Amino acid sequence: MGFNEQLEKYQKAIANLVPTPSQKAEITKQGADILEKRYYEATKSKHYNDHHEAGKVKHLADAVMSQNTDIDGDKTGTSTVGYMVDPINHARIARFLNNGTRYIKGDHFIDKAIEDSKEDILQAQFKEYKKLTGGN
Repeated sequence: MGFNEQLEKYQKAIANLVPTPSQKAEITKQGADILEKRYYEATKSKHYNDHHEAGKVKHLADAVMSQNTDIDGDKTGTSTVGYMVDPINHARIARFLNNGTRYIKGDHFIDKAIEDSKEDILQAQFKEYKKLTGGN
């Protein structure tokens, strides 16, 4: 077998291991679901007040969301996790609480949730990758 034939055989063997954009979206959605849950847990444990009457505005923990698209809503194979911005910008409030302001000391609850979730996210995404592509 010549070198060209070997390369063609190798290319065919690995072609199925590279996920398509729709497969990438399914893979990243697995990680996004985990991170969304961790955001909710971190926000609820640090910044949730059961006695506060929010009216039509959701509590910050209840405004955590994920989507199976990029930030602009385009299907590129990425998934996005964050806070709703309608009817008020919960993401802005979360940033202030996480990073702090001149008047508020930040507690970095989002940063900690991301850091604590990395291993679980990677494992879930790898499991989905193996399921979809048969790769190892």
